[in-house]
Amino acid sequence: MNVYGPTQSQDFMQECQERLSSLSRDDLEALLSDPEYFDAFFGTLPSTIALYDEHDALLRANEELTARNLDYRPKLDTLRSETALAFQSALDSKVIWATVEKDQAEAYKGCTPPALLNRLRAALSEQEHLTEQLAARFQDGQLDEASFAMQYKEARRIWHKRALCAFYWKHRAGRTS
Repeated sequence: MNVYGPTQSQDFMQECQERLSSLSRDDLEALLSDPEYFDAFFGTLPSTIALYDEHDALLRANEELTARNLDYRPKLDTLRSETALAFQSALDSKVIWATVEKDQAEAYKGCTPPALLNRLRAALSEQEHLTEQLAARFQDGQLDEASFAMQYKEARRIWHKRALCAFYWKHRAGRTS
């Protein structure tokens, strides 16, 4: 019951007027001079009793809500700590991910097409240098003819395979598929 509405306040005033009109002059003076008598008089009015009852009901409902909320507290504290741990784990994973991503980029750096082409060219140059060394050793007499022919043939075979790969790479790079 809400006693603050316009009709309720009119009813309350009418109720007070009826109760006050039944009091004697001495009772009215005592009512105005004694705060306890004043409180007792208004405390016995049905509207005041209804207001106190509504107030008590709201307090009980509030206490029930408080008790229910306090029952949730352990679960919420657990959930809050789990969330904090998960968030910290996510932050740690983010740091680890940045490191892994950096390491991956470093590892893949040698596998990019320009890097692979450079490695192929370096291997071609190295193979060319090896065949020149074999020829020089043969001319100096450090290798016999059969050994030189077998080693030179293998070195040139490798060089030609690499040169063919470089040639195809160069001509395929100009095409777009």
